[in-house]
Amino acid sequence: MLRRVDNENSIDSSHDGHYVRKHEPIQVIEELEMMAPDDMPRVMRLLLSHARKYVLRIGQKGDRKQWEQDIDKAINYLVRAKTGKWPWESNER
Repeated sequence: MLRRVDNENSIDSSHDGHYVRKHEPIQVIEELEMMAPDDMPRVMRLLLSHARKYVLRIGQKGDRKQWEQDIDKAINYLVRAKTGKWPWESNER
């Protein structure tokens, strides 16, 4: 059963700098909520939201290695949104 977590630390962490775009005063989550049409399947919306989250935070956190990891994570979510499988699943036999 899911329950709401009213933890002050988790609320504060969702407002860290890498979740706010530097050139716009908007939380990434707000942008994600606005991006997908209502008639898009829920799973696809979720996967695209995860991909966009990683794209939006590239360069906001860590060094080049972290940026490249965020790019790879975004690609993984985009591939799954398009094909229904993770990239590594298409190589499995």
